[in-house]
Amino acid sequence: MPVEIERKFLVVSDAWRRTADGGRLLRQAYVAHEAHASVRIRLSGERAWLTLKSGRAGIMRDEFEYEISLADAEDMLDRLCVGPVIEKTRYRVPHAGKV
Repeated sequence: MPVEIERKFLVVSDAWRRTADGGRLLRQAYVAHEAHASVRIRLSGERAWLTLKSGRAGIMRDEFEYEISLADAEDMLDRLCVGPVIEKTRYRVPHAGKV
């Protein structure tokens, strides 16, 4: 079973931008978001995914992700999602041999 371990870091300056890639735009929204599980649609470029996540147990939770067609994902964002569509830019930043 796939497991996500989420860690968050406080960024205290813009110094990370010097080594970051150009970033990629993500659009996402939730079809369902409950305490025990959530279902999310995410688009990036010409690709899209349906993601199911269990409720959080500390920093870990079960995560299942499936690539879906871009057309289906856009239709789901328009018709099925609760709450706002979120747009964000994700950057990849190398640090100490990791990204």
